[in-house]
Amino acid sequence: MRLRNFFPRQPLAKAGLHRFQFCHRGAADYTSCMASPRPLPDTTLSAFLDWLAASGRAGGAPAGTVVKTVRAAIGAGEQPPLPTRTTTVSLTFDDGSRRQYLLRSALLDRRMRATFYINSLFVDRANGYAMSWSQIRQLAQDGNDVGGYTRSHKNVRELSLEGTRHEICDDHRRLITEGLNPVSFAYPFGAVGAQRVVRSCGYGSARTTGGVSPDGPTYAEDVPPRNRFATAALEGENDGPIRLSYLESAVESAAGHGGGWVQIIFHQVCRASEHDFNSCMRSYGPVDLAVLEGFLDWLAVGAPAGTEVRPVREVLNGSTSGGR
Repeated sequence: MRLRNFFPRQPLAKAGLHRFQFCHRGAADYTSCMASPRPLPDTTLSAFLDWLAASGRAGGAPAGTVVKTVRAAIGAGEQPPLPTRTTTVSLTFDDGSRRQYLLRSALLDRRMRATFYINSLFVDRANGYAMSWSQIRQLAQDGNDVGGYTRSHKNVRELSLEGTRHEICDDHRRLITEGLNPVSFAYPFGAVGAQRVVRSCGYGSARTTGGVSPDGPTYAEDVPPRNRFATAALEGENDGPIRLSYLESAVESAAGHGGGWVQIIFHQVCRASEHDFNSCMRSYGPVDLAVLEGFLDWLAVGAPAGTEVRPVREVLNGSTSGGR
């Protein structure tokens, strides 16, 4: 039979000849699948493959029948290996807690950089909770990224427009007066809102507190992101201490699903040698400094190929510098 008489007289794409529904007998949707255009039962496909494999034998395909890929059939050679897709990790720290300064030497030793989101009012109060301006400037001089987190850790969804501008814009200006250059913002409590205000205050991006999980369905944010002012991130584990296995699984899952950008959110960094270590580890989403250092070491030598560590500013500016 001539092919032109066998196929419908219409464009192949329109006829749907390049699309088949593969239907599994026994599946709940088998009947509806078989009622769709161009259904193909998996039993039929399996029988066809068996017939091809039996080429030249009784009940099989004619002698000399072979199965090749399109590349092999046209003599194009083997498919070249695909380039390794990059998985970019950004270590982000919220609140500007003084404990986060413990990480400075670990970052310097490994030539890595992170992003720190600062509530400027907490720093100005100098009550022992937050890092000092001197410490924050030192982190920036090391190449770390410093961004805004509102003036006093307010949920922008609960504020008036004037209050929102005060919290976001005043925080941005305060960081600038300290010689910093904040270009990224993070929403306290992950309460995404006032994106236009964030932009008008001078920020180029904003981060949420969720949307990425080692278990999917979203394993990483896109680069460039779908929305620069609501970028997805990985939150800690059930508000409790963050385990090394959890951090590693997040990166491995992202790498195994096409790569992308994994912003990891940290809060309190706790060091075992300090007198309040136990109370620190009972705080919201804490991480043991030893665990965090172990994660940095793993990122440097044990993470999947193509993994890199870069602060938020570099990811969104497209810079190629940054540690691995």
